[in-house]
Amino acid sequence: NSKFEKPPGFKMEPPVEDQRHLTVRVWFEAEVAPWVKESRSYYIESIEEFPDGLLVTSRVRYEREAVQWILSWGANARVLEPESLKRRVAEEARKVFEKNSD
Repeated sequence: NSKFEKPPGFKMEPPVEDQRHLTVRVWFEAEVAPWVKESRSYYIESIEEFPDGLLVTSRVRYEREAVQWILSWGANARVLEPESLKRRVAEEARKVFEKNSD
């Protein structure tokens, strides 16, 4: 018969509020659809399937959380929103091109 004792300094805290308030929508070409569905990024909220691709909706705290994942799909991914993320991904892709086209 064991008794649980609360550790010193232990406090019950309410659950941390979900702080992923930025909605990201990305279109993926059909050729990568199976792998996108398998990857199931932690941030993905929904995947809508269409004959020619997938519409993936995610929620993140900051755009930078989505940039590398999107870039990993190369030209098979197109950011639909937010516009600021679309520009950020395009700028990062431009930098990659410049560094690799010497």
